[in-house]
Amino acid sequence: REVGKVLTRMQDNGFEAYVAGECVRDSILGRKPFGWDVVTNANLDQLKAALPEAEVFSSKYGVVRLEYIHEVTDKETGESLETGFIVDVASYRKNAQYKNGKLTGAEATQNIEADLACREFTIDAIAENNTKLCDPYEGREDIRKRLIRTVGDADSMFKDDPIRMMKAVRIAAELGF
Repeated sequence: REVGKVLTRMQDNGFEAYVAGECVRDSILGRKPFGWDVVTNANLDQLKAALPEAEVFSSKYGVVRLEYIHEVTDKETGESLETGFIVDVASYRKNAQYKNGKLTGAEATQNIEADLACREFTIDAIAENNTKLCDPYEGREDIRKRLIRTVGDADSMFKDDPIRMMKAVRIAAELGF
């Protein structure tokens, strides 16, 4: 519900907004995402104006964060635990560069397809909102087939950042792909 409100708020302010990436994959698989990624054509100043309660998570990459975390008490142990989820709202990016699994550079773009082209795996290059589904690399089909494929040339991607191979192995182990 809260993620839908974020999408609606961005759209009401005149921007595109989609949930994208791992949270979409997890939802398709029936798993509950802890973190939600919303991508938009709004820049950081526009994000701050549309979502004034959000905290700036990254000025460099135009990311704000909303936390829907609350404390609960475990009935059996009496232990205090946190539950909830996080919503990161980021400006669309293209030409993303990674090193050791971390984003080191990217350019802003106004295009959701260019943003999805920066994703590592087809199963994470899916975006959707209440009116549109973007799945240019057939990630939903790969989820159905339980297949991990790269977006673009695998040799180049793994050479640029060998940590991506470990990420593929982790995803395969966690999901049985």
